[in-house]
Amino acid sequence: MASLIVRPLPRGLVAPPAHWARVVAMDYADAGWKASLFAAIEPYDRFAVVYSSWKERGQEISDQVGEAKKRLGPRADDPKTVWIVDKSAPLLEYLKNGAPVIPSLSGPGKKAQLISQANELLYTPRLFVVADECQPFLWEAQRFVRKPESERPGSDERKPGQVVKRDDHLCDCFLYLSGYLSQILSDERQPKAQEPKRPWPPPPLTRAERKKLYRQDDQGLDALLSDLNQGLLGSDGSW
Repeated sequence: MASLIVRPLPRGLVAPPAHWARVVAMDYADAGWKASLFAAIEPYDRFAVVYSSWKERGQEISDQVGEAKKRLGPRADDPKTVWIVDKSAPLLEYLKNGAPVIPSLSGPGKKAQLISQANELLYTPRLFVVADECQPFLWEAQRFVRKPESERPGSDERKPGQVVKRDDHLCDCFLYLSGYLSQILSDERQPKAQEPKRPWPPPPLTRAERKKLYRQDDQGLDALLSDLNQGLLGSDGSW
């Protein structure tokens, strides 16, 4: 069973609007594949759409960055565009080639967490994938599986979150992207914390409050009543 449960959007869907903020997540391999995944974030940070994917073998960092800039178009130079790359990649080389990258949230032992974050975004749903433009990624996602349990007692062939490391370059990009979006996209399912209110009726007056109440001027009484009414009045001033 695949570790990523991707439900792509119907074919024929147009690309996201040009004014949506862009994110590009890139995977690096020193001698092998280079891969990039492109997403657009809805202006109110409620959801994002993965709308394009790219993967080539034997490419240099300059080729990868150049292809990303081509696909991003005018948004490539937008300071709001976020560039994410594999944490183990040579960040300086990407910067030299004009990609203001930030390291991914990946690392030893974090893949299981990133997979959970990705599936949560997909299930909520807050992250969508356009089928027409992301067929290479969807092909990988169907084969992105965990290693089978070893039949040998005491074997350490399987660890939590460990997956088969083959043909997973775009899936890695998707995990980098999901780690970032989990911090950006809002989750309307979570109840908003209510501001604490003072109990009503209020507790007996303390010595300091009595002293404040019986001051010679009327300001002490007004201030005390105002404090006490905070527990009774609503935020709009209604009872």
